[in-house]
Amino acid sequence: MCLRSNFRPLLSLLFLATAMPGLTGCDPVRTIEHDVKIAVVDDQGRPARDVNVSIKESWESWQTWGGGIPPSQMSYERESWERDPWRKGVTDAQGKAAVCIRITAIDSTRGDKPPANRDNVSNREYLIKLQKQNDLEELRVVMKPAATAAGKRYTIKIEEIEKPRYVPTEEKK
Repeated sequence: MCLRSNFRPLLSLLFLATAMPGLTGCDPVRTIEHDVKIAVVDDQGRPARDVNVSIKESWESWQTWGGGIPPSQMSYERESWERDPWRKGVTDAQGKAAVCIRITAIDSTRGDKPPANRDNVSNREYLIKLQKQNDLEELRVVMKPAATAAGKRYTIKIEEIEKPRYVPTEEKK
């Protein structure tokens, strides 16, 4: 009898530990997209055509999310940043490229438009790689309309950052 009464609290605890995640659900996750429009000119001031444009938030900017990264997590976060993909586009005949930045994160908001605090692109520093054949240049720019950055071969200008929009989720069948 004594064994049974000591065992009951353990069973109750085990049940709660396994059942609670199923009863409460998971954190809601949603994906947003931003289109960033960039103009690229060459060192002669002409539109740079057929240039591969790759963009990614800089490591310095990435580190500031949520108030910064604790030193104990720095190497893990650096690896996560390195795995984060570069978003890509190609300039057209006018030297313009549109690059879609897609971010998935915990989001418990309701509605079909993301709130302003889900704008994870504006006013953050990004790296922009420009490559045409063997020419490769990497620039840094803060994502603001009309912001510019100049390198040896190319100059870029951020023409527009569209407001974030939710990516529709596919309904389960």
